[in-house]
This record gives sequence, C-alpha cells and structure tokens, in this order.
Amino acid sequence: MNYATKPALDVIFKEDEQRIYAGDSALNMACCRRFVQNLFRKSEGNLSVPRKMNQAAWNKDYREKVLFTSD
Repeated sequence: MNYATKPALDVIFKEDEQRIYAGDSALNMACCRRFVQNLFRKSEGNLSVPRKMNQAAWNKDYREKVLFTSD
C-alpha cells in the first residue's frame, strides 16, 4: 500500500475506527475505499475530496457524474 494515501484514508473514511473482522471483508472494504477515493480525486473541480464526497451524498446528479463519467 502506498503510505502517502494512508493518512487520507484514515481521515476521510475513518479507516482505523472500522470494525470489520469476517474473512477478507476488511481487505475488500479497503479496496472499495481506495477505489472511491480515486474516483473523487480524478473527478473535475477544485474541491477537496471530502467536500466532493459530501456533495455526492446530497446531489444525485453530481454522484452520477462522478460514477459514470470517464476521463
């Protein structure tokens, strides 16, 4: 894992506070979090990743744009 992304995952997703134990579920969730973080990083705009995530949570059109628009 790239240690440059570790602090971002801790702060944005509160990864250290997660209680995921069963089988490979912790690894699966870590992969999902990295995937989502990369989607928001590559999306257009000059908002921070947490602000983009918040905007996607409240705005369906923005969420669809982030998920389905490829660069």
